[in-house]
Amino acid sequence: MIRQQEEPFLEKFALILSLFSGILFLAVELMAAWTTSSQGIWADSIYDLGETAFLAVFTFLLVFLKENEKRDRVRRIFTLSKNVLLAVLLTGLIWGNVRVLLTGGHVIDPHRVWGMELGLCGLAAAVTGLLWVLARGSSSEAVRSEVVCWVIDVAGCAGMILCYGLCAWVGDIFPWLLRYS
Repeated sequence: MIRQQEEPFLEKFALILSLFSGILFLAVELMAAWTTSSQGIWADSIYDLGETAFLAVFTFLLVFLKENEKRDRVRRIFTLSKNVLLAVLLTGLIWGNVRVLLTGGHVIDPHRVWGMELGLCGLAAAVTGLLWVLARGSSSEAVRSEVVCWVIDVAGCAGMILCYGLCAWVGDIFPWLLRYS
């Protein structure tokens, strides 16, 4: 178990690691969304932008707050606010994707999206592993929340890899499938 005086340092380190990894993840994702015109990647980018913005504000506040009572209050507010914001964003993104499905979709190159998602999944899995190691001995709700968010990113990337891989490998046989990627 981690000594009590090491806990704030590990929490800050984990959150800063998550923040900078999230910024890198977001930059690659936005670039891929721009170059591929994939609605799925745009939707995921917007979700990750909201998550990264929240984490940036929280990490900034946590680094500069010295009193434990204030830090605990900020942690609780952060965790609740982030989860509410992400639920609202996710609902909006799901609705946007349903709208694309109902309007007939658009054609993209699934090979490019598949390759990009494969790289992002590797990055997300590496960050998840590092954060999990840091969170194992920590009692920080914020760090555990970040681990969960990165696990969701890994699962989302894995789902995109499966979907776009399916489109890439059988799109020639079922061309209508490409319109919904």
